This record gives sequence, C-alpha cells and structure tokens, in this order.
Amino acid sequence: MTGFNYFAVTVLVSTLAVSSFAITKEELSPETQKLLPTGKAVVLQLKDGNRIEGVVVSETADKLLVKQSQETISFTMEILRTQIEKMELTDMADILAREFAKRDLNSQTNFPVEYYTESIRLFDEFLQKCGKHEAAEQVRTKKDDFAKELVLVEDGKEKIQGVWYGPVAAAVRNFNVISEQLERARSKYPSIDQLKYQANPKIKKQYDDFENKRRDIARKLPKIVSERIPRLIASQKLDYAVNEVTAFLIFWINTVMQSEQGKRGAGGVKDVFASMDFDYITRMQRQIVEASVKAAGSGAVAGADTDKEMASLPGGYLLLGDETAKPGDNNFPMRIVKINPFLMDKREVTNKEYREFVEHVKNTGDSSMEHPLTPPLKDHTPDGWKFSELSGNDQPVVGVDWFDAYAYAKWKGKRLPTETEWEYAARSSDGRRYPWGSDNSALMFVNYQGGRSRLAAQQDIFHPKQAPRQSLVDKIKGREPPKPAPTKFQVMTWPADKQLPLEVLPEDFQSTLKETSPFGLLHMPGNAAEWVFDYYDSGYYRILPLENPQGPEKGGEHVFRGGSFLSQNENELLAARRGYGVKRPQIRGRPFIGFRCAGSATGPSQ
Repeated sequence: MTGFNYFAVTVLVSTLAVSSFAITKEELSPETQKLLPTGKAVVLQLKDGNRIEGVVVSETADKLLVKQSQETISFTMEILRTQIEKMELTDMADILAREFAKRDLNSQTNFPVEYYTESIRLFDEFLQKCGKHEAAEQVRTKKDDFAKELVLVEDGKEKIQGVWYGPVAAAVRNFNVISEQLERARSKYPSIDQLKYQANPKIKKQYDDFENKRRDIARKLPKIVSERIPRLIASQKLDYAVNEVTAFLIFWINTVMQSEQGKRGAGGVKDVFASMDFDYITRMQRQIVEASVKAAGSGAVAGADTDKEMASLPGGYLLLGDETAKPGDNNFPMRIVKINPFLMDKREVTNKEYREFVEHVKNTGDSSMEHPLTPPLKDHTPDGWKFSELSGNDQPVVGVDWFDAYAYAKWKGKRLPTETEWEYAARSSDGRRYPWGSDNSALMFVNYQGGRSRLAAQQDIFHPKQAPRQSLVDKIKGREPPKPAPTKFQVMTWPADKQLPLEVLPEDFQSTLKETSPFGLLHMPGNAAEWVFDYYDSGYYRILPLENPQGPEKGGEHVFRGGSFLSQNENELLAARRGYGVKRPQIRGRPFIGFRCAGSATGPSQ
C-alpha cells in the first residue's frame, strides 16, 4: 500500500491555485494584501455534500484546522482529509469583493479624509486588476459614492443625521441640538440655569458643561468662517461662501445674541451687540461681493440701454442694508442677496404719462390691471394734482398710493421693482452709501432742502443779482449798501427727465454736475420718493431669502424708497433707507411719493 504523499497534495493545491485564480496575492499592493487572510483561504466540498469556506490555520497529513467567520463570530473546525471530496483555493478577487461589500458609507456621519482616499485607491486597484469580476460594477458604483462624499468632506462639510452641512451650518446645528437639551433640562429642573442652584449638584454640573460646550461652539465659529470664506472665494465658490456667511450672520443674531442676553450682568440684545465686532461679518460680506464684481467684469457696475425709457441692469450680488444699523433698525442686519438681471425706468413716471392711465380707466371702466386687494371703483386721481406746483406734465406724479402705482405699472406691461432691485439700482454691488457714492449730499444737486440751497448759492455765483439802489439817507449816514436777496428755489418737484430744475442753465454746472446713480437713473434720491413692490416688515432682513427677495407675503403697509423734495435730512437720501406707509402719506400737508416701473427678463407681472 502506497503511503500518503503530503508534498504531492501541496503541489496539486498550488497548481489549482494558479490555474483557478483571477489574481494572485503577490500581484496586489501591500495595502490591498492587508485585506486578505494571513493563511490559505480554501473552499472544501465534503463527501457528505456540505461546503466549507475558510482559512487553513494548520494542516497535517490526515487533517486540516479551518477557521470560519460568520458575521461577528468565528470558530475553528477540524476536517479529516478523508472527508474531503474536493479542495480549491479561494479566488483572491472573491475575497476582496466580500471585503469591499463590508466597506460602506455611514448614513449618519462622515469619515476622515484618509478613509475615503484609501478606499478609493483600493477600489481602483480592484477594477484595474479584476475588472471582469462579477462584483466589478458594484465596486465601481461604490467608488463613485465614496468620491462624491470625499468632495463634500474636503469642502469642510459635515454629515449630521443623514444631512450634509457646511462647517458653519454644522456648528449651528450642533449648537441648536445642545440648546434643545438645555431647554429640556430647564423644564425638568426649574432654576437649574441659576448660579445658586444646589438641588442636584450632579445634574447642575452636567448642565453647566453643556452650556460651556455650546458657548465654545460659538467662540470657535468665527475662526472657522474666517478660514473658510477666503478659500471659497479663491476657488470661486461664491454661492457657497454666501450661504456660509449668511448662516453665520443669522445664527449670531437670532441665536447667540439671544442666548447671551442677560448673562454676566449684560443688558438686552443691544448691549450684547455693542460688545461685538460686528464689522467682522460685514468685512467678509464685502470680500464676497467684491470677488463677484471682479469675476463679472465691468458688466457688474454698468447697465445697458434697452430703449430710451429703460436701462438694463446686470444683477448679481448686493450688500443690502446699512452697515451702521443696529438691532431694532429696519435695515439691520446688512445682508448679501443675489438678484437676476432686470429692467428699470430711467426716470420717475410723469404726470402726463399717469394722466393717460387715469383717463383710460375713467373712459373704459377697465379694472383688469388692478391688484386683487384694490378697493372697488378705485379712484386713481393723485393728490399731487391739487397743487399747481406739482402738476406739470414733465414733473413726477406724486400723491398716489401703492394700488395706484401697481395698477399703472401693470397697465403699461411692466411692474413695480422690488425693494432689493431698487436698492441695487441705487447703489450697485459696491454698497455705496448714497447713489452717487460717499460724498456728502450737500455737494450734490439733489432735489431736497440741502441740495436746493447749494444749487441756489451756486446760481448766485454764476449769475450775480444786482443790488437794490442805496438811498441818499443811507449814503449820508454811511450805512452799508443793501445786498441782493439770495436765490431761493420753490419747494416743488423738478422735471423727471432732467437733473436740474428748468430755472437753471445746465452748462453753468458742467464742471460740478455728477451722475446721481451708478446706472444713469435720474432722481433715485430726492425729487419724489418711490413705491416698490414689497410689503413692509421691520425685521424682514433677518429672514429674507438669498436670491430675488420679493418681500413678506402679506402686511398692512408697503415700502417706499428714496428721499423726496420735502426731505430736510440728508439721511433720508441714503440708498439703504426704508420708508413705509399706507394710502397716500404726506409731509406737512403735501404729497411726496411717486414711483418708477421695472421689468423682468422673464416677464413683467408680479
């Protein structure tokens, strides 16, 4: 009887391994080899019909010790060689495919960057060397999923409960989660937020630890933002930058400032705000807008004529609001918004144009252009027509209410501008203080009290008046000769299509006359204040959407923009100033609000 030849069996197994393998262990990189078992992986077909797959731990001439792994447990079996009908080495590609099947993304959180890059490299090697394996398509899909998630992780995003957040939004989310826990604790343990709370020291310590953790998030957030925003700007991911800085701003105002109110002797929200370097946020916003202007080129600051009546404005990012505003002001906080290109009338609607509309309504009874909330049988006759000095054909119509302005604009196939569009038209993307820049309004010939006074003084310089004759008595007594009366312009609107009143010769002021709008629109400040589309909400800037804000859905008052011929304070001319009213507001018994129309690239109606 011939004895058992162990060497011959080993050679046979090796031969089987070479002939049946799609790939050998030696062909794989050291990193991939780490995924493979240290022993010999085999598949045993037993004579009783059972099939065993595992790793040979040890073997002799008459038996094998095979380690099997099933889910979370592993065990070792002793198999006699006489029980084995057939033994094959496991295909290395099969082992790798099973290992990769375990390498899944987590729906609740993200992993370190190294985990993604290592996995993608392993998947690539498998696809390169085992591309025809039946699991190749699943591995390719998994590689794509890992690559997509890697982009998000490298971009600084974090997955929380299955949702991806930017670094700022993630910090906000974590802050809010802790806040909810603190709120539950305050509900269960009254007065636990007080320094002298002693009822449950252990719970008190946990509460204080959570509160300190929450404050630590708020402290670290500015550094996160200051590092992230420049990177996003450099890579031209401006929309991401806007989302991040806005999330930071709203979080700081609506959450951090409120949570800090009353702590450590602080007063209200205004006291908390006063202790902050809030300009830090405004500076980041400016960096984003400046980058957008630079990327857009000259089109971001210069409109194009579409016809003699309207200018085409390119849209883009806008710094909306007043950087000097404080909590409680209706233009706080300063916000970045993005608006689409749109059309804007170069001048205010005139009495002549508006008279055609009034006559049309009276003659036809047409009400198709009315807003749904317009009172029945609306009389559109403006209050300005009661005053001869406000009724000239070329003067802007004043003394109309919002429903009048809405109806006229729709009748003309146009619409009212949103207040965001109006502010963009007045200050462009550079966030200028006044429509003409930062120069003091007294240097500009704007139709308001200060502008008229300066214009009158200059008129007297260009065209000095002859002094009255001095009487003989005054001469004998050595009295000073009388001076001519200074020029005074009547308190009235100026022609809508002219920068100066008719009494003034424009050529006298060629050296000092400046455009009063970045897009060549006349009388954005002064002359007539102007209705815009939006309902008024004093806190709207805290909640407005990032793109094309349309104002609140409802309200009792509407917004008007710009100063008027009745303005006495230059602050009324600020591009960021928001006025509001109902019906037909007046100043000292005189109407002052008119309007101009706008149009959209996609259509006129709102």
